Amino acid sequence: MKHSNTLLRNIYTCLSSRGGTRAISPSSLLRNTLTAYLSSAGGNTAQVRALATKTKPDANAKLSPTPHASSRQVEAPLSLISKPLRKKGSQNKSAIVAKGPIYVNADIQKADILNDNNGKSGIYKWTRRRGGRSYSRSSVDIKGRLRNYFNYSYLETQRDKSLICEALLQYGYYAFSLEILEYCKPTDLKKTEQKYMDLLKPDYNKILTAGNPGLKRTEESKERMRSAKLGTTLSDETKEKMSANRENSKAVRVTNEETGDVTELSSMRKAAIKIGVSPSSVSTHISNQGFYKGKGYTVYPLLV
Repeated sequence: MKHSNTLLRNIYTCLSSRGGTRAISPSSLLRNTLTAYLSSAGGNTAQVRALATKTKPDANAKLSPTPHASSRQVEAPLSLISKPLRKKGSQNKSAIVAKGPIYVNADIQKADILNDNNGKSGIYKWTRRRGGRSYSRSSVDIKGRLRNYFNYSYLETQRDKSLICEALLQYGYYAFSLEILEYCKPTDLKKTEQKYMDLLKPDYNKILTAGNPGLKRTEESKERMRSAKLGTTLSDETKEKMSANRENSKAVRVTNEETGDVTELSSMRKAAIKIGVSPSSVSTHISNQGFYKGKGYTVYPLLV
């Protein structure tokens, strides 16, 4: 308390010497400080008043500034005065703890991010460390999704459509942290993603709806787009992508190696979601060796 009195007298003198708006007595300043602090600490009104009136600095003491006050004299009382306040009932986004790994610097931890999340599905969140703006989404193949974000060409093609892609290009990966909020089964992705959307309300998400497919086009607009494309020559790359999409739409038979259960699905994509891997992984294996085997499942194409 001796240090508190000394500091407060010095503040009073400093304010007076610099032309403060009005003179404040040291005793009033000390009482107000104690009252505010003890109230925030949970003391009842009677305790606050009793403690605040017990401490009265000597009114006859000579007030002189001490510009070289020790850090101990300054920091102890100020730590009481500058206690952060939060509105009652306000949502603290930082209180939501990630259940998966946290990567503080996405730039220098790129290799760890991709290795740790190989073959996993769940909810991820990008956060700009300065300002706290965030983006959250789900993916059946987290590694594949994040690999896109680490591809500058991909970011350039998406920057006009995606706020997070534009931000990554503008500020760089080092300005962002990455969290895996939760790993979950592919079948639970939409429900879990919506849970975090409601809690976080991430700033970089244009739409706060899980699994939102984006803009819905009318049949009229679709017809105009088809007409505009008539006579257009497709590049070899585009043809390859279209061929890959057709491959993914082929019906397959999925066998659970542990239980022996067999399921027939209408596409490789659905098989990939069931197993928990990327569609490209299933289609590549089937194209190269005639079947996919992994994660306790075997996938064969159905002969039509």
